[in-house]
Amino acid sequence: MDDYSSPVTPANTSDKKLIDLTAADLLKKFGKGGHKPGSGSAAAFHGLISAHLLRTVISLTCDRNRNGQYTQDIPALKKIDADVEERLLPALEQLFQLDSEQFDRVFKCRTERNRLATEPGRYKQAVDAALEALMPATEMPIEIGKCCADLASHALTVFDLGFRAARGDSGVAINSAIGALAGCLAIVELNLLSFSPSGWVEDIRKQRTELRDKLDNLNAEALRRLTEQFEASDMHDWYRNEVHSIAVAAKAKKTLSNREIESFARRLQTAMWRHRKVLWKVDVSANPYIALDPKLALEALGFAVARPAAIGVSPDGAFVVAGTIDQETKEVSVASQPQRAIQNFTMAHELGHAMLHTQAVLHRDRPLDGSDNELMAPEEKQANKFATYFLMPARLVRDSFEQIFSTAPFRITAETAFALMGGPATGRTPQALRQQCKTLRGLARLLASETFYNGTASKSLAELFSVSTEAMAIRLKADRILKSVRLI
Repeated sequence: MDDYSSPVTPANTSDKKLIDLTAADLLKKFGKGGHKPGSGSAAAFHGLISAHLLRTVISLTCDRNRNGQYTQDIPALKKIDADVEERLLPALEQLFQLDSEQFDRVFKCRTERNRLATEPGRYKQAVDAALEALMPATEMPIEIGKCCADLASHALTVFDLGFRAARGDSGVAINSAIGALAGCLAIVELNLLSFSPSGWVEDIRKQRTELRDKLDNLNAEALRRLTEQFEASDMHDWYRNEVHSIAVAAKAKKTLSNREIESFARRLQTAMWRHRKVLWKVDVSANPYIALDPKLALEALGFAVARPAAIGVSPDGAFVVAGTIDQETKEVSVASQPQRAIQNFTMAHELGHAMLHTQAVLHRDRPLDGSDNELMAPEEKQANKFATYFLMPARLVRDSFEQIFSTAPFRITAETAFALMGGPATGRTPQALRQQCKTLRGLARLLASETFYNGTASKSLAELFSVSTEAMAIRLKADRILKSVRLI
């Protein structure tokens, strides 16, 4: 709070409360060179911006919680929102106005003090009056600083727990509050130069020191998050570049064997798993199935992925379109109406086109579940193969199979047949089992959908991998996880 010599701002908007001014009028007031509103009000205004941004992020987090991602954090965020709304916002709005009014008193006292500089008797009184007016003008930045320290602490929590896509807002909230706190400390330091030692001065210095310690801690925490965000951004770049290079290598192949397609799918999965902390923001090590996400891979390749309720029918009217890809516009659409397994396989099929093929025209696909289709064009078969290898990686399928059925490869024996019977409650008879397991494909279908084996319930393999029973059955048979069937 400097001793300004410029005249008081003309009274065109001076009768309005600062909070009621338009942004343009407020900025004009700050930029006119007058003494009010001054630095304390500016700090409070920064605090108000921080507070409102926090409430925005919290609101967005609650609105975007459709998949339950933020459920466990919402109570803590709502508690912060209540503190901001009920305590911090009203306090800062009041201080925003009061600081300007109080420093106006300081300014007038100083003007009077300067006018009486040649009158020793009255000058001393004017000096004392100016100092007396400066005391609350020093206490107010302390209070603004305390509010902003609390806001910055809240903002750090909201940055960690809130809607990830709104971290720009919570980042500005953090730094607005920290900047306001730093500004308040600068005001206090300047004002203290005008006072002689006293109990009041010591108390202000104590509060200043406490706030300065908070500022140091808040700056360190903000810097840590900023550094982590930079590193995450770099990791995203590395991930996108890695995925792009895999696609370039695949597209460079004039012909593609099934083994090569599987190799490219495996390289893509490896890249996604390597960058899992960046992609999912949570520890997914205990749930490797989460990495089988074709949408994330498509986005890394620069595709915008839409999920409309329906897409329409093929140009010849032969089938309802489940998925489209346009490599020119970098757009993929997958209808959300079919079963989840069909949606997932169709998405992975479009990923196969994006990874392996160079056609630029819009391509429309029928609903796909991974079933064999000899009438498919070569590129369609390749996209299907890629989807199969991506959604059902051989090692993970085998590990999951062994976990459920305690063995791989699997053969129908008296013991395994008994384990498959599941007891009287299942209604499964030896005759029915014998009939179902006449062929490897029949056995594969049974094992792909089985949810109860040897007295233990579990998710089926098809459900674990979010694919159809038929797709998983084909995978089990192709990977030789099953041995020849003998009748029981």
